[in-house]
Amino acid sequence: MKKIISLIAVFTLSMAAMAQNASLKVTCRDGKFLSFQMTNDFDVYGVGFKVKLPEGVTIATKVNDDDEEVPQIKKNTTRAKGADYKLYIDNIPGGGYSINLSNLDAPFIGSEGEILYIELAGTLSGVVEVYDINFCDNANPQNSYYVNGDKTYKIQVELGTAPASPVELKGEVDNGSLVFTFKNNSGKTIANCNFQLQLPEGVSVKPKGKKYAYEEGDATEGMTFSVAYNATSNKYTITVYDGEFDESLGNTIISLPLEGTLSGVATVSSIAFGDPDANNICRPEAFTIDLGTAINSISADETKSGVIYNLSGQRVSKAVNGIFIIDGKKVAVQ
Repeated sequence: MKKIISLIAVFTLSMAAMAQNASLKVTCRDGKFLSFQMTNDFDVYGVGFKVKLPEGVTIATKVNDDDEEVPQIKKNTTRAKGADYKLYIDNIPGGGYSINLSNLDAPFIGSEGEILYIELAGTLSGVVEVYDINFCDNANPQNSYYVNGDKTYKIQVELGTAPASPVELKGEVDNGSLVFTFKNNSGKTIANCNFQLQLPEGVSVKPKGKKYAYEEGDATEGMTFSVAYNATSNKYTITVYDGEFDESLGNTIISLPLEGTLSGVATVSSIAFGDPDANNICRPEAFTIDLGTAINSISADETKSGVIYNLSGQRVSKAVNGIFIIDGKKVAVQ
């Protein structure tokens, strides 16, 4: 009888151990992002893995607020909630990275979803290998649970040309402003977007007091807008959130009035669209805007009566035989 009870106890413990299951899914998104999603049926307080990238591919970097160049790896603030979640990134001898995300005070939120993503740089081709994937619980932080119970389990992800983005972002110059529009083919609700804008020398977003001037898009009525400038990277960060995009009203997101002589090329990068739960829908490719296509140079103080520009954006004293910009309007003079 004691033997039977012992066997039952062992079987129960085995079933309990088997019930603790967690898995990691890795996908390549928009050609240059590695997305890590986790599914678990027990409270996971930490996850770690190693990443080996193909030759010529590295983790992209960015400059942080302390002017330090750091890897472009971001945790999902919905899934990995709270400042207590620490993200550790270490180089592996011989090439590759060791990445760990952990917090012994609280488990990951929910049972599945993206926990973090990595932006890649270089010639994006070849195979990414993710291995030594492990999870830990709070009861025994030293105890690791490996994917499928196998420490040697590996995930391989093929890099290559990105498919067309389900959400498109476009920008064009219109009457002295950069106007950004979008088209949503994802079939999902868009609740937020953000992107970075780098303008050529001599061109800037028009200030409005201590902030920047902008016009809200008709597709983003009632949403919250933010335009911030980082002098170190020379980039503006534009963020729209706290609502839902209304495509029935139009596709315009935001118009940014510019000042300076419109010439050169503007670069739009780090584009991201998210759903109401802050999950990423897509990350369209970076693109450029030729400011030379503008027909007027813009300065709020120089659009007064009598100010004349030619089609190259140069101020002239007199309009003689040709097309000119007078008071911000195109005028043919004979």
